[in-house]
Amino acid sequence: MIDIHHGDNLEVLRTLPRECFDLVYIDPPFNSGRAQTRTKLKTVRDEDGDRTGFKGQRYRTVRLGSQSFGDRFDDFLAFLEPRLEEIVPRCDPRRAPLRAPRRARCTTWRYRRDARA
Repeated sequence: MIDIHHGDNLEVLRTLPRECFDLVYIDPPFNSGRAQTRTKLKTVRDEDGDRTGFKGQRYRTVRLGSQSFGDRFDDFLAFLEPRLEEIVPRCDPRRAPLRAPRRARCTTWRYRRDARA
């Protein structure tokens, strides 16, 4: 079964039971310091359109709207760490072992894991 939850991931994680994940994929903000904007588009068949599609057919682009967010955190680890701490107890250790390439580990996270052992 697949459940989709909408909301702040930290708030949603806190409502989920222990060992409920077989797999966790984390895609945090980049902390680029810039505004990130996502524009939603659709295309409509139009002989005079601004795009060329399958078999050379033309399409017109229709802008449906956009959303933006400031991709900047004064303390990125303070943003990320509580989310990681909520994920760990929700991973089923039989199916979702916590592994990452050494270079991908954050020093603060590695320190906290070692400190608890």
